[in-house]
Amino acid sequence: MVMSYLRVFINFVCSSKFLFGVHMKRILIIWIALQVIFSVHGQEIHHAIKNYSISDGIPQSQITALVEDSYGYLWIATRGGGLARFDGKQFVVFTTLDGLFSNVVTNLWFDSNRNLWLLHPRGFTRYDGSTFTKIKNPEAKLLTQRAFVMYEELNKLKFVSYEGTIGTIVNDSIQYSSNSILGELKIRKYYKSHEGKVYVYLTDGNIYTIENNKLTNNIDVADVGALYNFFSHENEVWVQTKKGNFKIDLINSKLVAKPGNYKGAVIHFDPNENVYWTQSKENVMREVFTHDGIKIDTIIRGVVINQILVDREGSTWIASNGGGLYRYLLQDFERISSDDLRGVMAIHVDSKGRQWAGSFGNGVWRTKDGKTVHYLDKNYRYRNLITSVAESPEGEVWVGSGYGMGRYNETTNTFTWYTKDDGLAANGVFNIKFDEADTMWIGTAAGVSKFKDGKFVTYRIDDGDFGNSMLASHYSNSERKLYIGTDNGVATLKNGKFSVLSLSGIENTSVLCIQPYLDSLLLFGTGGAGIILFNPQNLTQKLITSNDGLASDFIYFATMDEDGFIWVGTEKGINKIKLNDSFEVVENIHFNGENGLRGVETNQNAFFINGEEKYFGLVDGIYEYKNPPREQYKSFSPHLTDIQIYYGDYDAKLYA
Repeated sequence: MVMSYLRVFINFVCSSKFLFGVHMKRILIIWIALQVIFSVHGQEIHHAIKNYSISDGIPQSQITALVEDSYGYLWIATRGGGLARFDGKQFVVFTTLDGLFSNVVTNLWFDSNRNLWLLHPRGFTRYDGSTFTKIKNPEAKLLTQRAFVMYEELNKLKFVSYEGTIGTIVNDSIQYSSNSILGELKIRKYYKSHEGKVYVYLTDGNIYTIENNKLTNNIDVADVGALYNFFSHENEVWVQTKKGNFKIDLINSKLVAKPGNYKGAVIHFDPNENVYWTQSKENVMREVFTHDGIKIDTIIRGVVINQILVDREGSTWIASNGGGLYRYLLQDFERISSDDLRGVMAIHVDSKGRQWAGSFGNGVWRTKDGKTVHYLDKNYRYRNLITSVAESPEGEVWVGSGYGMGRYNETTNTFTWYTKDDGLAANGVFNIKFDEADTMWIGTAAGVSKFKDGKFVTYRIDDGDFGNSMLASHYSNSERKLYIGTDNGVATLKNGKFSVLSLSGIENTSVLCIQPYLDSLLLFGTGGAGIILFNPQNLTQKLITSNDGLASDFIYFATMDEDGFIWVGTEKGINKIKLNDSFEVVENIHFNGENGLRGVETNQNAFFINGEEKYFGLVDGIYEYKNPPREQYKSFSPHLTDIQIYYGDYDAKLYA
């Protein structure tokens, strides 16, 4: 939410020029046939693509290899830029200055002891998590024995050179077998399975595996034509050939035909989504089997791919030869409103299933069964600034605006408006709440109005320093008390009397939202001081801020869902957090542009959460939380990566 919106709103609703009277005017209705504001969607999974280039921090645009470690870090090999590590936010680059044997890295591999091995044209680098160790090829082997793949066999670290020589690394030195296992043959293709078994396709037209320093499992592929490539298919190794796909059957030394006639060469199969990643003529595609055949989506054009890796959080990483690093990721949110509906300030789904949306300057929108009605007042433009949509216990829909509040009339399909001339405290309405007696409480720019049986009663705070801009409100039925967020904190109204809450840490800070949490607690979202978790019974409080993982301390909404998660809207996206019994943050997911929130910036109290339905109003429209399936994926626990003493002036390793 742009803070200037709020300031402009307060200014014009308090201006004398704005306080002209209009009594029960009806606004213009524009029917927009078949324009869907809240679209009806199935469980289709949405994705987005992001390209990381030199300007984002990768050291070189030719990405040769990718691996993910046990902590969830992505390690990136480049052809000349060294090694990079990505933690989801920033790239850390390692070069020969940090201890690499060479900045040209051709492959990456983790051994069973979690050492990271870097393959270079003339040697190796081992990284144990803290130190890089160089391992050089013997001088006589520098130009001829270039390793292309590493593996473990009988607790020994081995590698295969392009010339067919098997090397063993012992005590950080290299020992070679005396003869090439290839004889006069050459390697056309090679592949290492998830289990660590090395497959080679040789110039004699056969497939072999390498075991005990020799070629084994001779499989003739002459009958299936040219072999294009190997790929893993769940727990099996498949080959793609001129005559189709085949599974390698090592027990019987043969190929077994499998379905699939793909447009491109298969680079990777993703079993979680049953997707084949392929490449054809520098186009990267996703190919999926459907009842109607193979569905093909072209994801990237004009690049050559070296590797595709699906990490344990569900993102697909694409290493390109010159185009940088690509990330194809699940989208948690989908923008479901049209381009005409932007700056969404209020959302509500009423008891009849109608979806209501209030915009900043473009009126009210209502959608039902795929049809949308747009209510726009061409006479009083401030009435098109909709700040709230609420439904009474009796099912009446009310809206608050920059010029009064309106009651929706089912019969005439119009709004009847109430302004200051009818008894409202001010024409600028920020929020509308109902209590257990069906009494309406209206927070305005100049006090609180109570509306019951067609009559208004106005309450104002006498303390001039505290102010009467009622930015947020919540009625507690158990306490029979109205909580009010203002420019300077929180006040309560009970039996016609105001009381100001004494809250530490938010002096001179606006409170933009008030929502219940669990059975008896309250969440106060502030304009710069984070969230206050408040206990009305003992008046204690706990502050939750960006130090606890929030994206920002400017909180435009904070509300609990049915599973106990707190959804927090800020100018930097949405956090979904979980608190433990001590009210400490134990789970935290930050959603931003990479998760589908293209507009990123949320608006004050612009949300609707009811069971599986979750809608949020942003500066560029309405977003629906899609809750993509993540059961097959995992997240990673926090872990210590470094200790700094005196702000990094001294390396902690000197004292450890």
